[in-house]
Order: sequence, then C-alpha cells, then structure tokens
Amino acid sequence: MLAVLIAAYIALQLGAVYLREPLQILTQRAADPLAYSILTEIRIPRVVIAVLAGFAIGMAGLLAQSAFTNPIAEPSIIGASGGAALGSALALAAGAIAPWQIGLAAITGAGLFVTATYLLSVKRGQLSGYRFIVVGIAISAVAVALTGFIAALNTGSGRSILFWTLGSLALARPEQIPVLAIFVVASIALSVRVMNQLDLLNFGDDYARINGIDVKHLRARAVLLIAVLIGVSVSAVGIVAFLGLAAPHIARSLVGYRNKNLLLPTGLIAALLLLVGDTLARNVLAPTELPLTIFVAIISAPILIIAARRTVIDERR
Repeated sequence: MLAVLIAAYIALQLGAVYLREPLQILTQRAADPLAYSILTEIRIPRVVIAVLAGFAIGMAGLLAQSAFTNPIAEPSIIGASGGAALGSALALAAGAIAPWQIGLAAITGAGLFVTATYLLSVKRGQLSGYRFIVVGIAISAVAVALTGFIAALNTGSGRSILFWTLGSLALARPEQIPVLAIFVVASIALSVRVMNQLDLLNFGDDYARINGIDVKHLRARAVLLIAVLIGVSVSAVGIVAFLGLAAPHIARSLVGYRNKNLLLPTGLIAALLLLVGDTLARNVLAPTELPLTIFVAIISAPILIIAARRTVIDERR
C-alpha cells in the first residue's frame, strides 16, 4: 500500500510540466491556476484510473488462474482482453461516447469470448489445461484481428480503436472513474465470497464436488467476474498484456497460495506495476507517449523471474 502511494505521488509530479509539490498546489489553487488545472484534470484522474484498472486486471488474473487451475491463464490469453477490446471497438464504431456504454460493450465482449474459450476447452465434462490455453490464444487472435479490421473500416475513430489494442492511459477521463470504481469495488466484494471455494479446485474437480461445490456454477461466477473486471479496465486503459499473469505469481511468492490471502496483495501489486509503467510510458520520450504494455512487461518480467526462483527454492526446502 505504501509503495502504491509513493508511486502515485511521483506520478503526480512527473510529466511535460514538473510539479514539485502536488499537495501544495491542491491547497493553494490561486497561486498557480495552470498547475492546478494540470493536476486535477489530467494527472489525478490518470493516477486513480491506473490504480483501479491495475487492481482489476490483477484480480482477473488471479481468478482465471484459480478457476481454471492453470498457472499461465491470464486475461489476454484466455480471450477476455481481446473480447473486451472488440466490444469497445464496436461501441466506438457505433458512435458510443459515454463511459458506461463502452464499459458495458467491453464487459459483454469479454464475457462472450471467455465463455467460448471455456466451452471449446471442455471435452466429456473435463477441462483440459492444455486445450484451454491453446483455444484461448486462438480466440484472442480472432478478437484482435476483428478489432483491427473494424479500425481499418472506420477512418474517423480508427485511431481511438487501435488504442484498445496497445494499452494507454492517454485517453483517461475523469468521468470514467465512477464507472470503474463501482464495478471494481463490487467485484472485490463478490470475489471474496468465491475465493475459498476456488482453493478446492486445486485438488481437482472431483474433490471439489465431493466437498459440495457446484463446479460449473463456480466457474460461471468466476467467468462473470473476469468479464466485468477486464471489461471495465480495457474500456479505460486498453489491453495490458502480461500484468494479469505476473501479479498473482508475485503475490504468491510473498503470501503463499491461499486465494483469500492473495486477493488484496495481487490487486495492489498489479496497481503498482501499472502505475509505474504508465509513469515511464509518458516520461521516457516525453512528450511522445509509448504503449503501456511495453513498460509493464519490462518491469514485471524480472520481478516475476525472481519470484518464481524464490518459490522453487522454498519448495525444495
């Protein structure tokens, strides 16, 4: 939590215009109206959206890995991110501009594509981890291709549509915050209720059924939560690959494997990584802004490798 607050403060300072004392600017508006405007209209909304979207992506990654008992499942692999981007693209092409309209379209797209991945991966009532990932990659490729096709057909909104496939907070707007906050907070509350049940899936579907778990219903709830979390996050920041994979594993290396203990750490780690990645994306070659996914991957990959090595060493002991 402290690391997120420090990163947020630094993010408020850095930019094309350096703001040395953000808190002082907020309390002394008349002293520098331009700095106040930059802070309240651009940087604070951007930081808040980065934290909320990062938390959502981290939670979605944890739910995907737990519900489908696959350590490499993540939103951009299982079709959720691609489906959300396609839903957003269709909404933009149709003329939608309100955050709730784009968010709803993204949630619908994410839900449909994750459901398709799941249904195509089940054979004779059994979920194959290998088939799940292969089908998910194929489904994601189709979604991204269709998004690119829609962008090519819509010259007016094509640039905005391509945003969804690159990942960026450049188009973050203050009015997105209430929609994002409501869905993320509601999803956290609902996720807490399913985490203990998801732990039982680690021992296999049959073991979960013996203990009174309706596996199909449980996975359906997980898919719905993943769709909501990824839908609202993609509608705000686009596709941010790798974050949903890395954050849960980094959290496991710190607090263990119990899902109920992983929810908050995973969300905070993802929020921190996204926030730092965005700060770098808009400052490394300022005023040019680079794709967010580049820096999220650069930061997350070495941390994930260290976490994985630490986990292996602990298991050997």
